Amino acid sequence: MSLLIIGATGTVGRQITKKAVEKGLKVKCLVRNLRKASFLKEWGAELVYGDLSIPQSLPNTLKGVTCIIDASTTRPYEFLTSEKLDWVAKKKLLDLAKLAKVKKYVFLSILNSHKKENIPLMNLKIRFEKQLVDSGLDYTVFYLPSLFQGIISQYAVSILDQQTIVVPKSDNKMMYIDAQDIAETVVNSLYLEPQKNKRIPLITNETWSPQEIIALCEKYSGQKAKTLYTPNIALQFFAWFFRLFQWSWSLSEQLTLVESNETPNKVYLEKIDISKFNTLEEYLKDYFSVMLKKLKEINVKQSKEAPIF
Repeated sequence: MSLLIIGATGTVGRQITKKAVEKGLKVKCLVRNLRKASFLKEWGAELVYGDLSIPQSLPNTLKGVTCIIDASTTRPYEFLTSEKLDWVAKKKLLDLAKLAKVKKYVFLSILNSHKKENIPLMNLKIRFEKQLVDSGLDYTVFYLPSLFQGIISQYAVSILDQQTIVVPKSDNKMMYIDAQDIAETVVNSLYLEPQKNKRIPLITNETWSPQEIIALCEKYSGQKAKTLYTPNIALQFFAWFFRLFQWSWSLSEQLTLVESNETPNKVYLEKIDISKFNTLEEYLKDYFSVMLKKLKEINVKQSKEAPIF
């Protein structure tokens, strides 16, 4: 099986690339910047230049490919828009995949996106998913919750740096998952015939509120968090305001997602075994253990190098 991975330099895409290479699969990664993606080559993947916004760059990347794994989520940059990249460009890619006789397309979407079609990012995901289902290609759609890795930048780093964390004043809980567990599940699905033409939510048994996440971070960092609690109505106002400006869609989506990632409903067709998934508590425990050790080593080194008067 030969894979073409789109979005391979992203948090999820790189883990899928690594896992697929470990499984002995032939992996090609579609990249715009070969230098920045050099670490994928070191892992054993082949780098092929291609840009979704330049359809002429795509046909050669599909030669010999039997399966596309689409782990990309583009944002507005320069003069390009999400509409052109996440919808127009991907439709073209789908057409080229059929011409190249690609057998399967694996698409990573967002959990409960169907309930938030008013968010531009969600809407684009839904529209492409419908196009994929109607394309005639074998497909698997995975719906992903928020990532453990996002908690690091949103909470953990701020606590270690003693920066203020803006927290919604709400009891709403969100589901989180480790990108490595996503990668394991996606790659393993390639070998399972029952996963053909399926839509699968990657869900866990745990949901967490911001307050509970902060409590975990405090527990394993040994530090007290600085928090600023903001009413949800304020976040909703800012989400509405920023959506007026196309360049700020990314920020608008983040604000609106505060309430969008609730427990999945019954519309999904499959539920997979999650018994081996990493837990958020174990993930944060390992993270702070490593970071605190590194910080201690840095402090010791600096104290030894400090001049003596």
